[in-house]
Amino acid sequence: TSSRGYAAISRRDLLRSKASNDGSENQKTLMHVMNGMVSHGCLLVDLSDKGSNPESAIAMSNMWSATQKFFSDPETQLPGYSNSQNGVKVMETRLDRETGAVLPSELASIVGEKGMESLGAG
Repeated sequence: TSSRGYAAISRRDLLRSKASNDGSENQKTLMHVMNGMVSHGCLLVDLSDKGSNPESAIAMSNMWSATQKFFSDPETQLPGYSNSQNGVKVMETRLDRETGAVLPSELASIVGEKGMESLGAG
């Protein structure tokens, strides 16, 4: 723990519901975030809220697993996918506003249903 930004901040402290009564950012939270970014260029976020909410950390882990599975497939040919000459790979995904489904649906052929669920978790 440090006053210079290395202390992790709980995920719940970053929620909009934690804003001040007037709608402005909570000053303690804002200073923690700014100090971490200015001092270190990063912010450590405890997704499990000190172990009380492991589901958020599991969801993030599943999302990264699906992403890794997708980008490690050398045969990827999907709408919204590009692989530049310098090795940068991009996959544009979006959520259907009516159904909440991840698009393009063809992505499921690579990451599977669990992967699709994790990419849509939010």
